Amino acid sequence: MNNLNISPAMPAWHISTPENHEIIFRTIEDFKTGMSLVGITSRLVPSITILTFELMSNHMHFCIIGNLEDIKRFMKLLAYFLERYFKAKVRLIDLSEVAATAPRQLNSALEIRNVLSYDNRNGFLVNPNTHPFSYPWGANKYFFNPEARLRYVKESITLSIREIRKITRSRKADKIPAGLKKIDGYICPLSFCDIEAAESYYRNASNYFYELSRNIESHRTIAKEIGENIIYSDDELFRIVNSIGKERFGNLPLTSLSQDQKTELAITMHFEYKATKKQIARMLKLDIGVLDIIFPTPQ
Repeated sequence: MNNLNISPAMPAWHISTPENHEIIFRTIEDFKTGMSLVGITSRLVPSITILTFELMSNHMHFCIIGNLEDIKRFMKLLAYFLERYFKAKVRLIDLSEVAATAPRQLNSALEIRNVLSYDNRNGFLVNPNTHPFSYPWGANKYFFNPEARLRYVKESITLSIREIRKITRSRKADKIPAGLKKIDGYICPLSFCDIEAAESYYRNASNYFYELSRNIESHRTIAKEIGENIIYSDDELFRIVNSIGKERFGNLPLTSLSQDQKTELAITMHFEYKATKKQIARMLKLDIGVLDIIFPTPQ
C-alpha cells in the first residue's frame, strides 16, 4: 500500500464534469460507446494513467494521474469523439462544458483513496438495481474482484483498427498501440485502467469495502468540494442520523426522541445530508405534513 503521506511522482487529479448538464448517455448503446471512447482516448494520451472512472447519464468522474495539460487534452478529445458519435445519431449535443472541466488536484495518497471510493460508489447510487461490483459503466466492478478479471482473461476479444475507426468515426486512433480488448460489446476498463495501482491505495479488499460503504464523511467532503449533491442510501443515512442522535441525545432510539429533538435531527438531515422528506419521515417517524411546514419547498 502507498504511504498515505506521500503523493505519487506524477500529480493526481479528480475530474467531475458538471452534474447539471443535459442528459449525455440515454441508451445502452450510448453507454457502451462512451466506455469504448474513454479507452481509445486514453491510448491517444498515453502519458496519463486512469485509476478509475464512472459514466452516469449526465456527468462523468475520473481519477487520473498525469500532467495537467495532458489531462485537459484527454478531456477535449473525449468530448470531440462523443460529439461525433451523437452527431452521427442525428443528435446535436454541446459538450464544451465537459471538455473544459477543471481538474481538481489531489495532494496526498489519502485524497486519492477517498476519491477512488467516492467515484466507484457514484454510479450505483443513481441505479438502485446495481451495487459497486455490478454497475457496468465504469471501472468499479473490477476492484478486488478476481472473478471479473478471470472472465476478462477468458472472454475478451482484441479490437481491430476497423472497429476502432467505427467507434471513433475517425482515423485519429489508427496508430494507437494494440491491446484494447472488449467484453460485453465495449472496451473493458481492464485493458486501459491501472486497477492494480488503484488498489494499492488500500490495505486489502476489506479496507476497500469499508471505505466504499462506511466512510460517509469523506464522501460528503468530496461532494462539497466539487459542488455535487451526494445521494445516500437509506442504510447509510440511518447510520449517520443514528450516530448523530446518540451523540446529541444519548442512547434513546430515534423513534423515542421528543418532537423538538426529532425536528433538530430533521433539519440536520435536510441541510447537511440532503435527505428527502420521505427519508426523514421514514427514519424519524415524522408526519410528512409536519415536514412540509418545516421545509416548504417541494422534494
